[in-house]
Amino acid sequence: MQKSRQITMIPNGDLANNKQKKLPKMTDTMSRVMLKKELREVLLKRRDKLDACEIEASNRQYVINRMLNSGILPENRLSELNEIPALIGCMKKEQDNLK
Repeated sequence: MQKSRQITMIPNGDLANNKQKKLPKMTDTMSRVMLKKELREVLLKRRDKLDACEIEASNRQYVINRMLNSGILPENRLSELNEIPALIGCMKKEQDNLK
């Protein structure tokens, strides 16, 4: 009868027999570099989302001004326009969670 060997999976994807391979410890410098890289990525994503929101807001403002200038939209505010909040929370919940 063959003796079965126990194989375990190590987080880096290697297979190891009963003995666990020691993973190298991350140095302080390397951990700082990784943290800065992760923060940079998060900030870039946040900036992209905020840019998208700003573009949407600018487009809405442009459309409303164009409609006002062309006479399609009357200058006095309609009741539907009064229901629209002055501040539209595009990413407000996400920003509050990040604080």
